[in-house]
Amino acid sequence: MKIYTLILILILILLSCKKQEGTGMKEIKVIISPDSLNVKTIQKTTKNHTLTTFLENPINLKEYKNKKTLVTTSVANGLAYPLHPNRKDSVFYKYYYVNATTLKKYANILVFKYGKGKHNYDDDSEILIALNIFDTDTDLKDANLVGLTKTAIESKFGTGYRTVLGKMIYSHKNKILLLTFNNSKIISYRFIKLNTEYIDDDLIQKIINTENQ
Repeated sequence: MKIYTLILILILILLSCKKQEGTGMKEIKVIISPDSLNVKTIQKTTKNHTLTTFLENPINLKEYKNKKTLVTTSVANGLAYPLHPNRKDSVFYKYYYVNATTLKKYANILVFKYGKGKHNYDDDSEILIALNIFDTDTDLKDANLVGLTKTAIESKFGTGYRTVLGKMIYSHKNKILLLTFNNSKIISYRFIKLNTEYIDDDLIQKIINTENQ
């Protein structure tokens, strides 16, 4: 193929790319060799801004804790998948929140605590690592997802999810949201900051199999 033909094709491709700017849906790769020119178009999915914002910070932990009175705590050990920040003098804690009327646990929150006050529930030196929510709770605000329909979740977070072992899975970087449905409504969910950004179906299955841990 002559060089001027390659240049002409390249110009046409660049013009096509310009027309698609802002769509966030296609990425065009051009590979030029001495004898040929290959064009590859890769479909890309634009992340939902509401989803990425939610996964970065699903709840205001301090505000949520201040509203709760019935809570028990325990040290959590042997965690395989959650993020483990590189800090000395640290520990994982689980907070178990109980419904004052039914006395049933409706939320577990995993935090990473560090420093002198790490064994103090009210100490602010902690990082939210995971949520495990089993019931509705208006104090969760945007994270009050239990009871929502699949349609409502798709409207809120988009359709860029995968389904693994019957659960709807959203992810962004090292954060993952696992939604459990019954009769098309969410009955529980888990949010986890993971120790990796490589999230495939195999890892998700392993996480699902640790639900009771």
